Amino acid sequence: QAVLARRCAVFVLHSMAVRLACLVWASLIVWRADAHPSLWLWPLQRCDAPKLGEMIMTSPTVAGNHDSHSITLTVMGHDVAAYSSQVVYKVNCSAVEGSEFLVHTSAGTFSDPTGGGNLGCDTKLAVFGHTKNVELMWTAPAGGSLEVTFTLATAKAFGQVAVYSKVVRSVDELSLLALDSQCQAARGCAPFVHQ
Repeated sequence: QAVLARRCAVFVLHSMAVRLACLVWASLIVWRADAHPSLWLWPLQRCDAPKLGEMIMTSPTVAGNHDSHSITLTVMGHDVAAYSSQVVYKVNCSAVEGSEFLVHTSAGTFSDPTGGGNLGCDTKLAVFGHTKNVELMWTAPAGGSLEVTFTLATAKAFGQVAVYSKVVRSVDELSLLALDSQCQAARGCAPFVHQ
């Protein structure tokens, strides 16, 4: 009976140690998955752009900056500062250090993500695995959207998710703003106010 009692005690201790090891391992998996921006789309199923202070799983979003993140629009290899309705642009996003990427547009649609990127949310959101640069195509919206906000969320490691946004105006809006300044300078017409 003593031998049987010892074997039972060893089995109970062993199974408790295995259970404890499994719990520790499972908690590390959950902890390590916290900072993946792609979790915004899967499993959280969020289609809006991440905002500062929101959580992606248990990781807070913090402000990215111009020194560490960039978003550029190009047409035929040239950077553009404004977009024209329904034109297709290449969007380049980068981070100083290798990161996972989430890219969101407030209007228009994405296509052709590079390097195994995946599209979601009616092609307004793209997620990418660990890299330094991503490219995808963006079709500008048909009239109506005067400002488009591109949001880039990156996580280089486990922890905080950096969020960076860039607003791009339509050529139409820039023309109206120029007309507004001319009118105000000449004091000959009412100022333009867009809704």
